[in-house]
Amino acid sequence: MIVCIADREKFIRCFLKPIGSFADIARITIGDSITTTVSNTDKTCILAAEYNTNTGEGTNDIAVRTRKLLSSFECVDEETITVDVKDNTIKYKSSGMRFKLHTLDLSVVPKIGVNINSIDDFEVAANFQLRQGEITKLIKSSSFVEANKVYLQQVEGRVFFTLTDEQLDNCDAFALRLDCPCESEFAASPINFEVVRQLAALPIEEGKTFDIKLLWTPDKQHYIVAISIVADKYSLKYILTPYQK
Repeated sequence: MIVCIADREKFIRCFLKPIGSFADIARITIGDSITTTVSNTDKTCILAAEYNTNTGEGTNDIAVRTRKLLSSFECVDEETITVDVKDNTIKYKSSGMRFKLHTLDLSVVPKIGVNINSIDDFEVAANFQLRQGEITKLIKSSSFVEANKVYLQQVEGRVFFTLTDEQLDNCDAFALRLDCPCESEFAASPINFEVVRQLAALPIEEGKTFDIKLLWTPDKQHYIVAISIVADKYSLKYILTPYQK
């Protein structure tokens, strides 16, 4: 299967790096697009990633070591990269360099245990947007707030993101009110700040925002936090562990 990937740098920053920060091994499906679903080590966050391409050769599932694949693509200078995926290998060749990576047996890929498509049918409890500038302010606040949790809370029609750790004594805090209004009332437990760090690293087009939804689980006892962005060549959806009402 010949796979042509346009905009190598964007593929690295918006597909390979996000999944590589979550999982050492990933199952990647190559077809009308390149897709994968991975989770972090403690299963508190799931990432569904997609990058647009079209092989015209059906579909193919491969298992790869994500950091090896990332490193190999970082060695290439061309903006558009074409690889040959067959016989348990990924091969690249140009006039100046070549590489060959061996894929893994699909049985070694850790199971996610969650149907991402079924989550889309959950009832929406709240919906609001997060801007890139707001993410930048949260990242800057981490220079003086030593915490890895962000609390989401609605106060008088506005959403606040608060970086702190309420379980630690004498922990500093930084609270930021988002520009986007939200009339749905909710009080949230923390989400992992590492997700915010990943969002900050993405090359977001002017005017693009991250869509955030709080989704009811079927028993209406918990929320699931879904953070997503759909851009020209890629889409990312982060699903964060349910928390108590």
